[in-house]
Amino acid sequence: MPRARLWSCCVFLLLTLTRLASAADSPPDLAAKFLEGLRQRGWNDVAIEYLDHAADDPLATDEFLDRIDYERAVTQASQAKNSVDEKQRLFLLAQATTRFQKFAKSHRDSPYAVESLGHAGKLLTEQALLLLAQADRLPARAQNDRKQLKQTARTTFSEATATVETLLESCQRELDSLPKGVALQNDPESRATRQRLQTRQAEARFLSANLLFETARTYARRSEDSKKNLAQASNAFAKLSKDYDRKLVGYFGLLYQGRCDQEAGKFKAALESYDTLVSQPSRNAEFRILMSRAYRRRAECLRELGRYDQAIGECRDWLSDARGEERRKPEWLAVAFRLAEVYEAKLKDPETQGETGRLRADARKLYRDIAKHGGEFQSAARTALASTGTKIQKVAANSFGEAFAAGKEALEQMNSSKLAAKLAKDNNPEAVEDLQSQAEQNQKAARGYFQKSLRLVDEETPLEDLLAARYYLCWLCWEEGRLNDAAVLGDFVARRYSESKYAPVAARLALAAYEKLLNQAKQADDSGGHQFETEQLTNIAQLIITRWPDSTDASTAMNLLINLALGQGRHADAEQLLEKLPAERRAAAELSLGGSMWNRYLRLTSNQSGAAAKDKDIAQWKKRASDLLTSGYEHLQEKAKPSVAETTGVLYFVQLLLSQGEFDQAVRVLEDPKVGPLTLVKKNNRRQRPEFVSETYKAALRAYVSVDPPRRDQAQQMMEALEAAVSDQPDAQRRLTNIYVSLGLQLQRQIKELSAAGKKETARAVAASFEDLLKRVTQRSDGNDWKIRNWIAQTNLQLGEGLEGEDAARYLSQAESIYREMLAEAKKETNTAPNAMAVLGVKKRLGDCLQAQEKFSEAFEQYTQILAEKPNMLELQQATAMALQKWGATQKEEVKLEQAILGTQPQKDKKNLVWGWLRLAKVADFAQKKSASKSPNSSQVAKYRDIYFAARYNAAKARFLASQIAGGAEGKKHQQTARRSVLSMKRLYPDLGGPRWKQKFNQLLQQIETQSKK
Repeated sequence: MPRARLWSCCVFLLLTLTRLASAADSPPDLAAKFLEGLRQRGWNDVAIEYLDHAADDPLATDEFLDRIDYERAVTQASQAKNSVDEKQRLFLLAQATTRFQKFAKSHRDSPYAVESLGHAGKLLTEQALLLLAQADRLPARAQNDRKQLKQTARTTFSEATATVETLLESCQRELDSLPKGVALQNDPESRATRQRLQTRQAEARFLSANLLFETARTYARRSEDSKKNLAQASNAFAKLSKDYDRKLVGYFGLLYQGRCDQEAGKFKAALESYDTLVSQPSRNAEFRILMSRAYRRRAECLRELGRYDQAIGECRDWLSDARGEERRKPEWLAVAFRLAEVYEAKLKDPETQGETGRLRADARKLYRDIAKHGGEFQSAARTALASTGTKIQKVAANSFGEAFAAGKEALEQMNSSKLAAKLAKDNNPEAVEDLQSQAEQNQKAARGYFQKSLRLVDEETPLEDLLAARYYLCWLCWEEGRLNDAAVLGDFVARRYSESKYAPVAARLALAAYEKLLNQAKQADDSGGHQFETEQLTNIAQLIITRWPDSTDASTAMNLLINLALGQGRHADAEQLLEKLPAERRAAAELSLGGSMWNRYLRLTSNQSGAAAKDKDIAQWKKRASDLLTSGYEHLQEKAKPSVAETTGVLYFVQLLLSQGEFDQAVRVLEDPKVGPLTLVKKNNRRQRPEFVSETYKAALRAYVSVDPPRRDQAQQMMEALEAAVSDQPDAQRRLTNIYVSLGLQLQRQIKELSAAGKKETARAVAASFEDLLKRVTQRSDGNDWKIRNWIAQTNLQLGEGLEGEDAARYLSQAESIYREMLAEAKKETNTAPNAMAVLGVKKRLGDCLQAQEKFSEAFEQYTQILAEKPNMLELQQATAMALQKWGATQKEEVKLEQAILGTQPQKDKKNLVWGWLRLAKVADFAQKKSASKSPNSSQVAKYRDIYFAARYNAAKARFLASQIAGGAEGKKHQQTARRSVLSMKRLYPDLGGPRWKQKFNQLLQQIETQSKK
């Protein structure tokens, strides 16, 4: 705006404000009033310029100047609202959002902080919705761009959700700080504040639930991710409706709960929510708008359920009850449009007789009325008017030949309409709906003619035409989702007329239909009782394999049978079926079977106290998985292009290679120019499944860190790629940190194994590369989270324990520093840690860290401080006794070894705070027997048993160490006591607690015998 115009506005302002100031003893915030006046007139550019110079305005109060950034954000949001250009609008919305967020963060005590967060949440939502609208407008060929826009919208929705959560926390914090009871009632200002905060809280809760609903739209419809978001949204809206019962926001929650269920395909559940709304008395104008929205959604659900008459009756009654100008409002026009759609749906119902003319006329009348008014459905109504005028030319088919010919003609017209509709999406969008409608009508006509032809079969009917009619009908049923009809027709042609050219294609359709029926049955009921569907699929698959063994359909059928066997845990059967496949077609089956066995092996080894302990052939699972995955990978080299399932199998192969320490080979497979997962991801990142992409980057990261020497630069690249890959996923920060943590655990085990194998240099190199990953986690926004810091400290501790010398000292020092910082913060702010037990855990690990650094006095003090609170923690008693033992052995202090055995620090009850090995063994033995009486094979029994044998072993070892320190007669006495202790354990427990403890006891006994001979 020209400065002259701005100046004239300011002159007007001064005159106005002077009058206002003279009219009251305490003038209002005049600068704010002026600013709001500018925004209401749409002079946002003048408002921005005024804010730039507001500090020079004598009428601007300190309070106004303190919230300048807030007012600037409000003005930018107003600019965005008035912007016609969508790109500029998004830019302004983003700017305003950033300003609101910054203001809320830097002015937490300001009454405008809550308002800022509310604005930011709404603006982020608006940006995401604009991105979704852009994605919906893209032509069909722009699939990648559409996916990218939806991913960006998803990320923006996620940011909006985080902002709304902060808003809710702020509202609750301020509400909690307000006076209570009588004090609140006597404080009008506090009551007004409470009302404002409660209103914002209700709005924020609705927005939070709606964000889940809108996020579902960024996924494929009815996908698992979409269903998950819709279910969460439905629960949130249900709670909102309950908490705000009989209030408008509660009723809106009920409407959107129905919308969530409707979008998820739960139409009956949705109808229940809508029914509650429409059964309310017709209240004020605002509530009637809400009711009209509910009637629209009810019509949509009823149409989906085929309850056309009910939908028609309800919509007619509501529209006839419209008051004044309501009939022209968008909400009533939406009901009218849905009513017209129900008329058309009923027209297509075969049971509709004698009403077609009236129904079509009523639909066209509604379309004409809607087309006259602007709004959501005007364009669709105009298109519908054109399409409802299209008539299908009916043929009087009185013989098989006439009906068969008419069916083929309708089929050809259907295919032409579908092709035209597909092309029209890019160059003539308005015609798409009309063309699709024509395709549907022709499809229905074709099915009717082919059905009629089968009723007119006689002795002169050519067999090939008869089979063709049955095949075409089979295909039409498949297209319409009439899976049972398609399966039965296809199965009949394939079995009865296997020599016909239509037999193999009919068998293929039957196979696909039975597979889909089985999957649907599994989705509806995952109890496993799908014997009929399984048998039908098995029978048609075996027919294809037997009748057309060399076809690609036979390979498909065999792979289906193998997957059925795998799904039922019949690995032996799957392997037998695999042998029947030609070698050149085994890749997919081998990779699938190998992947299943590899997953089976991982499940077994993840629970050593359970299934793995009972499975004597556990190693065979890994070996067979290795053989199959290796063979599958080799066979895959012969294929030009791997399938999704095959590339997943190759990734399993990489994971297996990593587990076996074959890091160089893992890198070669990852980078394979034809079928390597990393190669495929780099070529077609946008087309790959997100899970496959992230798992590939994880495997590559681990491989590059683990090769000798580690490839740190490539590992860094993988970390960057991994972060980019998950950045658009919900809760990306937490998801990525969890990936790093799980990867870190794998590398920790690897470093320990290398150290134990004597490969110190390799272990050191892997540890150095691992530090890059730790730094990456630390730098993340959630890197300061208690759990993450705890993991980082524990990782440093374990690295220090696995290495030696200066390397070990550096990691242990880092761990100690982190633990001390965490404890200091927890002491200062109690809400820093998740709970009191988490603080105790950190205190205990700080003791472990001190002990590993041979700071025995500090470690002992740390342990005993915790024991003063939790004296019955067996693991802590164990750590304290070990600290005393190492202290005594390292410092040559016999008294510390004695304390490790018998305990120390007697309390008022004359019992030692530190139990020592002997009492610990006694308590562990009692706990083991008590747990065994309840559940003999439980993990608790195994844990107590391990503690018992560890305590008895260390008691004997401490005696032996004491003998070496004492020397002479006293030393001999300790030596004999240690020897008797070990021999006593061997008599009482021949297995000595298992291979690990048996080896330790035998080695100790050998050391004692050797020492006694000197």
